[in-house]
Amino acid sequence: MLAGGAAQAQITLTVDDFGSVGDIVPISDVSQLSGVTPGAAGANVVWNFSGLTPDTTYNDKFILPGDAAGADKFPAANLALMQMRTDTSVIFINKKSDGIWMLGVRAPFGQGVHLTIPFAPAYQLAVFPATYQTKFNRDFSFNITPSAGEMGNPGVDSMMIMSKQHHEIVFDGWGTLKLPENRTVDRLRQQRVEHRGGVLEDLRLLVGLDVVGDVVQTGGAGLAAELE
Repeated sequence: MLAGGAAQAQITLTVDDFGSVGDIVPISDVSQLSGVTPGAAGANVVWNFSGLTPDTTYNDKFILPGDAAGADKFPAANLALMQMRTDTSVIFINKKSDGIWMLGVRAPFGQGVHLTIPFAPAYQLAVFPATYQTKFNRDFSFNITPSAGEMGNPGVDSMMIMSKQHHEIVFDGWGTLKLPENRTVDRLRQQRVEHRGGVLEDLRLLVGLDVVGDVVQTGGAGLAAELE
């Protein structure tokens, strides 16, 4: 974190910048985005989001995989992230020196039901080291057929939930991100192009020296943002 000014040197992310068991990740949701744009790509850029006002704030937490339900489905997991915003969804993670892979999730699916969804192949969240103009591609998919008992709905015999995606990612900028309350942080900006069932979305994210960084994305749903 910086007290002020602009970044003076390129940022390089390594596995040491990712979270560990016990780390807390504070997140804030923002709905009023008038006048906020993703900004420019390039070197030593200043992105000004100081006018954003968080609506709600919550804390995600890194835990041991074995402390979460569904861990037996992810034997390669060595870390998990409990997401408090989504009724305690859990992401199962394989954290390695050359990258971060999301192996799958256990997530709520209405009426108090939680489904365990493995990703095959796994979702590569990060590649290390990562710096300005680092590029990587990822493919991931899931396909589950929960039963009526798993869904908690006796009127449904079974159903299929599936997704197959290809992402093209480049870190297209680095610089300083200005946040509310006079906070200033160094960030890499990530551009992500997603191919999902014929739908193409162009997403730009600002990622930095914490796990869930400040995010700005553009796509079919319009502009959205999260503050750490």
